[in-house]
Amino acid sequence: MVDIFEAESIEQLLAHPFSELYCDPAERNIFIDKVKSQGHVNGGEVRLKTLRGREFDAALTAVAWNLN
Repeated sequence: MVDIFEAESIEQLLAHPFSELYCDPAERNIFIDKVKSQGHVNGGEVRLKTLRGREFDAALTAVAWNLN
């Protein structure tokens, strides 16, 4: 992940909010809404950017879970 997001270290990557790595905040909201409504998304396509600003297409998999 450090290499993919062009971070200098794991600490730098972890200190950066993942929400800021989406190119389009609306696209992030759509992805989150799908996870919430479906319980999971497998290979959802989104456009992300590295810490250096380079944009790239990504396929994300996510599962909703409840901490209660």
